[in-house]
Amino acid sequence: MVAMRSRDHSAMPTGLFPGKPVTKAFLMKRLVIGVLIASVALYLYGFLYWGGVIPYGEQVLKQTADDSAAGKALVEHFPEKGTYVVPASTNAPEARTALYETGPVAMVHMLTPAGRPEMDMSIMLQGFVVNLAFILAVGLLLRQVAAALPTFRSRVMFSVLAGLAGTLLTDVGDIAWWTIDWQWKAYTGFYHLTAWVLVGCVFAALIRPGESARNSSVAG
Repeated sequence: MVAMRSRDHSAMPTGLFPGKPVTKAFLMKRLVIGVLIASVALYLYGFLYWGGVIPYGEQVLKQTADDSAAGKALVEHFPEKGTYVVPASTNAPEARTALYETGPVAMVHMLTPAGRPEMDMSIMLQGFVVNLAFILAVGLLLRQVAAALPTFRSRVMFSVLAGLAGTLLTDVGDIAWWTIDWQWKAYTGFYHLTAWVLVGCVFAALIRPGESARNSSVAG
């Protein structure tokens, strides 16, 4: 009879690094590499998407007949940074009902009443930090469910479905609940969904099934 020898799964090579044992340090290194690759990929994609390479945004965003006059009117009626709803809920019920029926009905986001540079580097920095937090969250999420997703395709599909769920709740939800223009939300929603897919593909290639389960055994 041939004796069956059990394997030490904690030392099995996995992923894109054959010959490397699955240790806590190895898993952390894999996560860090994924974050770095995804950060560069998402930044470049966002630059192309929002930078005008995809011209759909110019067709979605409307323009006033006189931006200077519109700006003065905005500052007069919306003097502080924040989100305004017209008619406001603070109106008396009868007056609010009449205002809704006669219109206009609007949601106004006053961003910077006093103005700012067109290319504000602080916004770029904030956006990069948000992207980094998003990427890290996706990586940790896929790492938690990797054992249930045995193939690259299944891990990518998980990312697609997760992104679709988030897009439906936020972007499509804004269309349904706040009646925000569907073209604008389609533009932002498509970016959110494809960002999930892009980042998900990076981690799907790096995070392999069974690692989350073995991670608990090697963590000690």
